[in-house]
Amino acid sequence: MKKLLIFAIGAMVLMAGCKNQGQANAVSPENTDSIVAGDSSVAAVNDTTPLPMFLCFFDKEHMQVPYWSEFEEPQKSGDDDESFEQYHQAWKLQTDFRRRAPLYTKLLLDQKTMVDVKFVDELLKNPDGEDADLGVIHSRASIPTKGARYAFANSDTKMGKQDGTLYLLVTESYLKSRKQLECASGEEGKSFPASVVQQLEKQYNMKASRSLTFVRIGNRYDYGIVQFKPKNKSVWAVEVVTDGDKVYSYPVKGWYDSDTSFGWNVDDEGEYNISYIDAAFEGPNGLELCYTRGCVESCSAGLLLLRDGKLIRQQYAVFQANIPDEMTPLWKTYAKQMQKLYLEQDPHENKYYELTRYFAADFDGDGFDEYWLRDKDDKHGALFTCKNGNIELIGVEDGKRQAMLHKMKNGNGFVSISGPAGGPAYYHEVYELHNSRVVHSFKALQVYGEMDECHMDGKPFDKEKGSAYLKSLPKESDYYIYYRNADEN
Repeated sequence: MKKLLIFAIGAMVLMAGCKNQGQANAVSPENTDSIVAGDSSVAAVNDTTPLPMFLCFFDKEHMQVPYWSEFEEPQKSGDDDESFEQYHQAWKLQTDFRRRAPLYTKLLLDQKTMVDVKFVDELLKNPDGEDADLGVIHSRASIPTKGARYAFANSDTKMGKQDGTLYLLVTESYLKSRKQLECASGEEGKSFPASVVQQLEKQYNMKASRSLTFVRIGNRYDYGIVQFKPKNKSVWAVEVVTDGDKVYSYPVKGWYDSDTSFGWNVDDEGEYNISYIDAAFEGPNGLELCYTRGCVESCSAGLLLLRDGKLIRQQYAVFQANIPDEMTPLWKTYAKQMQKLYLEQDPHENKYYELTRYFAADFDGDGFDEYWLRDKDDKHGALFTCKNGNIELIGVEDGKRQAMLHKMKNGNGFVSISGPAGGPAYYHEVYELHNSRVVHSFKALQVYGEMDECHMDGKPFDKEKGSAYLKSLPKESDYYIYYRNADEN
């Protein structure tokens, strides 16, 4: 499966995942010292068709093109001409997209499947009214990032939940002006022909250490990479497209510490990551490959273009992504509402406790996280649903009765709160969750392990059925539960 990806022009966002980024306007050098690598801002002449974009999909309620540039137009300052062009190109690309966002109505799910979508709005603020994150693709859909939100034009469109997979978003005018080419995955681990590798070695005056073909395009082109051995205290790889006996390449410089310690991204173990070709088109100015490239802590996307006998990479963006152990923040506005609901549940007892520590996770699999809050004593707490800012209390831990999260069953999430009730008595509460709502609540009192009384949804319930219900509860969930302080957000 493609890893979650998206974009922000290379030098514009200094991503956590890369140790080195290229410069502008890649050229085909005649020797190692003349190599200059980076991302081109060259636009096709006389072609104003809106370029493809990349939409990050978690579920139907989280479909978004994240933003990568500040809204204010960048201005030159001092001698930053080279970096300014990259900043300005990033800004212009995003500005053009925002202006034409409603025109993007086609989402390519794969080479043969396309669905209609519609622009909904822009997400710009987090629940506390502050600016949402920019230049980050979060690992959780519930953490807001600035961007353009979309929805399926047909609400009946079937799409399962995903982990932030990137899909190509295009306009009808783009599809009408291009011919889509079939992309067929090549043989795993297959190298380019020796003649291709030798030609690139001669061109770059470097010795290849590995080559890899990845996809056959339109039964004509081949895409892949060739990586060179370190030379002159630098290391390079090239993106490669072949057309019969014609070889086109785009050089990318990596970071170098020594001949045995180098790479292009964090933890790539010295191997250049190949790009994923999401779609290929033959346009009025030549071949256009829409690519995404995932790394351990970053992601990027853009176009590889054949123009006037050269391979150009128009990189849209590099985003911080795949953030480990990321948890949905407890927004200040949410924390206040939750404390209020907790106090209302038992004004006399709960006034002594402040819910300042939290754990957030999607208990019922609907794409919206629930919250488990606790006082600093780790004994008193409460659990809440939270969907689109609508918060409801699930249940309360009172210092003796403690909560447990269970695995899902029949599409529902389960939370139990249990503990001693004095003497041989033991008390149970069970809450079933669906779409961020409590759909069933079960309460029971056992004495010496036998059911004494029980209620389902507030009504008396048969004791035998109640015992069977308790025994049928799913096993404890696999969540690694750890609490963060709310002020750490």
